[in-house]
Amino acid sequence: MKLILALAKSAGPEGMILGQMADIQGETKDLSLEELQFIHRNKTGELLKFPIYAACVIVDAAKEVEEQLMGYAEHIGLAYQIRDDILDVIGNVEEIGKNTGMDAAHNKSTYPGLLTLEGAKKALNQELTTAKLNLLTVEQISRDSARPVQINLLVEIIDLLVID
Repeated sequence: MKLILALAKSAGPEGMILGQMADIQGETKDLSLEELQFIHRNKTGELLKFPIYAACVIVDAAKEVEEQLMGYAEHIGLAYQIRDDILDVIGNVEEIGKNTGMDAAHNKSTYPGLLTLEGAKKALNQELTTAKLNLLTVEQISRDSARPVQINLLVEIIDLLVID
């Protein structure tokens, strides 16, 4: 029951639906960085936080481990969106599987638009660095436990989001 309620919260009007609504309402506006982050925390962030939370519940993870993993998921959600915005500027169709320049063509608020391309790259790196710190903390907390947390696959996700 705990997982069903958490999924309903993540997917519902307090999570992804809230983020989608804010995204639709913000399509014709110049959003602030905080507003853009709010949208992405609630759309992509909630999408990624639920499976991490579910895993924590299933294995009965320590509260400190759960908090760090939820932080990881939030930072990965923002990093994914920042990366997507950056690739819309510098990527190519073959790499990202969709036409580039679409955000600018539709006057969408983006991280490069708000922070500059270099600023967006720095923000991406900061989110990835913080996510990695969350994982290193998890590894340290759980190292001496009966069930140490394996972070390898989660680190690989971080590595996939890096832009050189």
